[in-house]
Amino acid sequence: MALVLAGGLGCEQKHAQPPERTFAVYALSRGAGVSESALGALEEVQKLVDTDRARGLKVRVQSSNIGIEGDRRLCITYSMPEDGAKAVDRIRVLIRGIDLVNLVEEPCKLPVKTNP
Repeated sequence: MALVLAGGLGCEQKHAQPPERTFAVYALSRGAGVSESALGALEEVQKLVDTDRARGLKVRVQSSNIGIEGDRRLCITYSMPEDGAKAVDRIRVLIRGIDLVNLVEEPCKLPVKTNP
């Protein structure tokens, strides 16, 4: 029985998928809506992802409105962690110095809000 179990574990490990690389880019407001520069940065991030997809990389994007003043979240998942790491580096450069634009490495699912 142990021999069968060990063989089964080996098969599972052999076919295990590499972990995906998931991160989100936020464009936030400060009481007067999201700035044009923040929205422009999100557009540039979307273009970067679209370019990667056109090059054949496997990447998914979820776009969400997260606030009442136009706050937005782009959550991006690269199937291959190396591709995602390169994208994160490029996006960090792209958004550097733009107020209220944040890059956060986190899962794409937003927490479900419940009322007490």
